[in-house]
Amino acid sequence: MRSLHIRTHANPSETVGSASQGEGDQQEDTSSYKYKLVTFYWLTDIEDPDGLVEAHRDFMKSRDCKGRIYINKQGINAQLSGMGTDAVDYAAFVMSDSRFEGCAWSVFPVEDHQFPRLALRFKPNLVSFEGGTQHLPITDSTQRATKIKPLEFRSKIQEALGGAKPYVLLDVRNDYEWDAGHFLGAERPSNQRFRDTQLDAPGEPLHGVSKDTPILMYCTGGIRCDVYSTVLRERGFKEMYTIEGGVQAYLRDVGKENWDGELFVFDDRLATPNVPQDPEGEGMKAHVGDRPCFCCRQPVAAPPHRNCANVDCNRLFLVCANCLQEHTAHCSAECLECSTRQRPLTLNHGDTGRYNKWHQYAAETVSVRGGGRGRRRQQKRERTKAREMELALEAVKNGDFQSEEIANSRHSRRRMERRVEAARLLMEAGELPSDVDVQALKEAIVAMYERQQKSQAA
Repeated sequence: MRSLHIRTHANPSETVGSASQGEGDQQEDTSSYKYKLVTFYWLTDIEDPDGLVEAHRDFMKSRDCKGRIYINKQGINAQLSGMGTDAVDYAAFVMSDSRFEGCAWSVFPVEDHQFPRLALRFKPNLVSFEGGTQHLPITDSTQRATKIKPLEFRSKIQEALGGAKPYVLLDVRNDYEWDAGHFLGAERPSNQRFRDTQLDAPGEPLHGVSKDTPILMYCTGGIRCDVYSTVLRERGFKEMYTIEGGVQAYLRDVGKENWDGELFVFDDRLATPNVPQDPEGEGMKAHVGDRPCFCCRQPVAAPPHRNCANVDCNRLFLVCANCLQEHTAHCSAECLECSTRQRPLTLNHGDTGRYNKWHQYAAETVSVRGGGRGRRRQQKRERTKAREMELALEAVKNGDFQSEEIANSRHSRRRMERRVEAARLLMEAGELPSDVDVQALKEAIVAMYERQQKSQAA
């Protein structure tokens, strides 16, 4: 497996193009690669996340980077690709901040950008989890699982597989990630999204397990283990271990010992190592793999995953060549029969799972698109705006315009701040009655905006 460097404070001028290998492999010269993929995260208290976002955006203005970079009061989570050393330069810029001292980053050589655009913004939760993460002590390392080196993790897995110690091997990922590859002895997760993870619920690996049982938990890069281990700690589990650097570090340092399959990743590669592509642009090559096909359940599918062609399903799944053709890239016969909005089988540029946007398809190549999605989006926008007004009203009635709920609102941060500030000004001006309701507050804010516009126009 072509893998990565992990450095704590690298010199951006250093060569990052040589990829380290698993045990016994030879290093590969990657200096010819035009792009680098960089991933890292760090959990720490940030007093001014908005200011940090702006500083990072300023740094990025002259650099060719695309990816996802999320910052909030609990730290940073970043996956990005960049031309030349642009992405590595950004990582070094981040590590130059004393708040991120000790943070390591991972570098992969890639052929092109691995993300469609750059999203660098404040996000209330660094990872999506039901109920959010603000109430979890994820910045307190004593509340998280103990990080151990990949070689030590291998030793503990061998002890577990050999029955020497009663470890529980816990996969803190999604079901489709497990399908691509997993540690031997780890049960398949039942959730399709990390936000729904409840590994101690009935039927899950930790249900009925003694709180004193040691747990070996793993995920791709480590952040999901850090978050979920604080949940388990609050529920009484005492001894938890996770891999320093995640599975990607294990595959780099140890190789595929005790690992079955490939590693699912959340970028255009979808799985590592990269899978050969069809030069004719028909997506996945029809080569036989050893992973279970989602449709026929036979062990003949090969990574990477693909999305169901039914837009309303969009499931990520592994599929064999026969089922791919039989179901025309749908994950089931039901999706094939009921779908009113279907993607064409051919993918853009022959990639592994990303489809073009609807407007990029010729009209005759797609099924008629209904209006259901547009209506649902509009309804969601209306619910969001209504909740924003409710929060603003609560601020007026409580006299608390800096509440934690407002600061950590999942809604548009700038819009939320504008509404609350408008409510505060109206209250101070005495323009709000004591029995003001949401509708009256909304009308008052709209009227204030109109007065401001007329004043500016004059």
